[in-house]
Parts: sequence; C-alpha cells; structure tokens
Amino acid sequence: MKWLGSIARVAGVSSPFTAWLIQITAERSAAELDARLKSLEDPISMLHEDVPAASEAIYARLRIAESNSIDLDKADYERFSRALAVHDANGHISGKHGVGALYAAGLRVTDPAFILYMCSLYEDADKLDRLVEIVNGCTRGQSLRAQEVMNETGLPNAVVAAVFKTYESKRYGMCSQEIGLNQAYYGKA
Repeated sequence: MKWLGSIARVAGVSSPFTAWLIQITAERSAAELDARLKSLEDPISMLHEDVPAASEAIYARLRIAESNSIDLDKADYERFSRALAVHDANGHISGKHGVGALYAAGLRVTDPAFILYMCSLYEDADKLDRLVEIVNGCTRGQSLRAQEVMNETGLPNAVVAAVFKTYESKRYGMCSQEIGLNQAYYGKA
C-alpha cells in the first residue's frame, strides 16, 4: 500500500482518484501518529484494551481499603483476567493463584508508580499536589503519620503510602514497617 501512496503523491492531485488517495493516506498517517503519541502519554493503558477499566476497578477498591491489599468482585476477576495478568507481569500487582481461581486470596497493589498513575487519572490533582507538598516539607527528624496525611488530603491510604515509598526510594526519608493507617514516614534529608 505504501507504493500506491507514493505514486499518488508523485502524480499530485490532478485527478479525483489521486486527491482522494492522498487524503486517505494523510488521515491514516495522522491516526498512526495519534496512537503513537497516546502510547507515550499513557503507556500503562496501552498494555491491553481492558487495562483502563481494570485500573479504575482496582483504584475504586483502593479508595476504601486500609492498605494495598484488595479483593475485586468475582465478575471483575473474570472480566479483567487478561488485564490483571498484564498488571501482574509488569509488577503492578501480585497475588496467590489457586487452581481454578484467580487471586484466591485477593491481590496486592505493589508498584507505587502504578498507584500514583491511577491517582492521577481518578483523583483531583489539587489533592495530589497537597500530598506531595506535605511529604516534601517533611524535614530531618520530623515524622508524618499516614492517617493524619489521609485526613488532610482526602486521599486513600494506598496513595499516601505510595508517596512515602517514592520519597524513601530517593533516600529523602524512611517508612516505618507498619502497614496501613499506622504507617509513618520519617524525614532524613
């Protein structure tokens, strides 16, 4: 098909057929460019067609959970089985599989970047800005409690813990070993 587009461009728009062909080729090129840009802007959603809906279902459960461990409805496990497999393969989630059962004991959202990705899609940006401001302002020797930060920002515990973990990975602070609402972040840089 490339050769036909090349011939049409060389021939120019002198005939109705070549004008139509040039238009189709340009539209196809624009659509390909749009798809490539979208994959750069939102690479996680490009992993599988059901990833956006699965991510929304996961985040809805994280909003009400006290930790990163959640359980989806059986219908969601069935509906999103491939998208969940993609998330699992990419290290976004983990869980134990049983014979005939996906995530027999629920699943755990393990990747802080994935949690922040979902937060950026489904939460008000001002809340996330406030969270980053609070954690960024935590000085050496100061501590933050997850429950207090959650109350101040209105964000779920998983998001607060993800920001704590992100700052810990940069050695700006360290997280306590508690899980859930009792987790603390201690500033060290």
